[in-house]
Amino acid sequence: MSVPYDSDKYFRSHNMNVRVLVLGIAALILSACSFDVNLLGNKGAGALPSDGDGLFPLGEQKAYFGGSVATAVDSLGNVYVADPSVGGSITVLNAQMATVRVLASTGSADGQVSSPNGMVIDSNDNVYVNDYGNFRIQKFDSSGTFVRKWGVSGGDVNNPFEFNVMSGIAIDSNDNIYVLNMNGPNHGMEVRVFDTDGNLVRKWGQWDDGVTCPSCDGYFDSIYGIAIDKDDYVYVGDYMKGRIQKFDSLGVHQLNIGSPGSGAGQIPNVFIGIAVASNGTIYVSQESSPPRIQKFSAAGTYVSELSSAGSSSSQFVRPWAIGFDRQGNILVSDLTNGFAGAIKKFSASETFIAAIQSGGNGNGQLNKPFAVAISKAGFVVGADSGNYRVAKWDADGNWLLNFGSQGWGNGQFTMPVSIGADDLGNIYVLDYDQPNTRIKVQKFSNSGTFIREWDGSAGAGTTITSSYGLAVAGNGDVYVADVSHAKIQKFDTDGNHIADLGVGTLAMPVNIALGLNSNLFVTDGTGKVFELDTTSGAKLGEFGSGLFTFPWGITVSPVTGDVYVGDLVANTIKQFSAAGILGSISWGGFGFASGKFSALAGMASDENGFIYTADNSNSRIQKFNGLGVAF
Repeated sequence: MSVPYDSDKYFRSHNMNVRVLVLGIAALILSACSFDVNLLGNKGAGALPSDGDGLFPLGEQKAYFGGSVATAVDSLGNVYVADPSVGGSITVLNAQMATVRVLASTGSADGQVSSPNGMVIDSNDNVYVNDYGNFRIQKFDSSGTFVRKWGVSGGDVNNPFEFNVMSGIAIDSNDNIYVLNMNGPNHGMEVRVFDTDGNLVRKWGQWDDGVTCPSCDGYFDSIYGIAIDKDDYVYVGDYMKGRIQKFDSLGVHQLNIGSPGSGAGQIPNVFIGIAVASNGTIYVSQESSPPRIQKFSAAGTYVSELSSAGSSSSQFVRPWAIGFDRQGNILVSDLTNGFAGAIKKFSASETFIAAIQSGGNGNGQLNKPFAVAISKAGFVVGADSGNYRVAKWDADGNWLLNFGSQGWGNGQFTMPVSIGADDLGNIYVLDYDQPNTRIKVQKFSNSGTFIREWDGSAGAGTTITSSYGLAVAGNGDVYVADVSHAKIQKFDTDGNHIADLGVGTLAMPVNIALGLNSNLFVTDGTGKVFELDTTSGAKLGEFGSGLFTFPWGITVSPVTGDVYVGDLVANTIKQFSAAGILGSISWGGFGFASGKFSALAGMASDENGFIYTADNSNSRIQKFNGLGVAF
């Protein structure tokens, strides 16, 4: 599947500033390495790893990906996942649904991808990726080696190698590759067919302007979603017209399926996915209005729905795409919270089997954590965003408790994005309700009892509508990164406004770390780190320009005063002196092995200088010493 020209801001990466894109992605928000680390999360009872690999104990969930917008399966049963998290990647799971490798990471170089939204696999297990953000198709061999690419950005309908919105990909029994291209109004809607070397074989399709030939066969308003059955009939979605058109492999129209609307057998004006089972049954997913998967017979007659909308493991939140494994089981890519999500697996007879995802909701498990903090007593608390709660461990990594539930009431969370603790053990959680553009800070006791909340509107403060970071001083003073007003708001432990810091200096403050000398450090969306005075708010310095894709997490070692900055997109950590001088220590990189990250989010340090990282899409917290190695 892919995304049309009018899709939401998260997919339109080629039309927007990367910093705004990453903020949007984060609001929702994976090779062995040469050193060992400790991991919290993915741990059933919450204990540290015991199987010697630095990852997880035997029998635990081993799928590592942020979300899925498409799947494809090779001859060995390996499942390829198009993961949209933070720029996108292609992750490979084995037949047991455990992550085994990353085929392509985020980027624009050969072998890298940007917002991939589909892939197909030919009879020789070569993989073809619909590289949406880079306007191209990339081919990899069965070992994952880059082979070739074709396509560039453009809107010339006379040039079949110029792509605007690549809104679907499929493959037939002869290994011909079908790519949907949607160039927008007045630019045509086409099905383009290529051979395995990227040569054009044929193309068909016309834009339905509503005047020339309204709803005519072979005309498309918004071409989106494609599937090919075992007899090489091609099914193409047109969600603005509420229908799926069936063609033979030469593009001759055969049948229309569905009609506009939200009733049974109807297709509303939302993104759709299409898959055809070996028996000819047609499955159509729609991500909203309402979220569901409808089943049609081979003749195009409505039959029933697969499961229903809801939050249980077997239900759908935003079913985005459908596929099948080698046994005929149905694989549904379901996005749950932004780009986070799971692959919902059903048998061929439509019985629910499992939800495959990073992390989980058991005690000691995490689901897309955004932040981590350490109390003076050494307790570890994580903002478990995907589970709408806070998780707490002792200093030895033993799980202690969870608190919170989904909602906006006292003690509830919509998306907890940052967390801190004072010297008394009180816990402060920054909760971001992005759809309603509202923020609140909630204060809890060390046992998770709700104490109070505030949003910055009282007194001389300003109502905060967008924020991703807070820091808490030992005395309970709270510093909140106010993105919407480009400043840091300082509050006392009861939520009373004290001061505004960094006004005129900051542009897009993201996260905050307190220094050792009445100073604080702020990661900023301009790609810099700013140092401010905690009382006056005056700028004391800046550093990091040109060294980051998007600096996000930040922490200061209480032992050395060194500043450690995490890059959300590059998934790396860099060390700086307290004066902002780049040091020699850096580690990380994209991946799911220990010491690797996928969407490296919040960071924290304990009193001994150990560094904790919220590894968001890998649904875990990792712990390092100041050199990037395990203790």
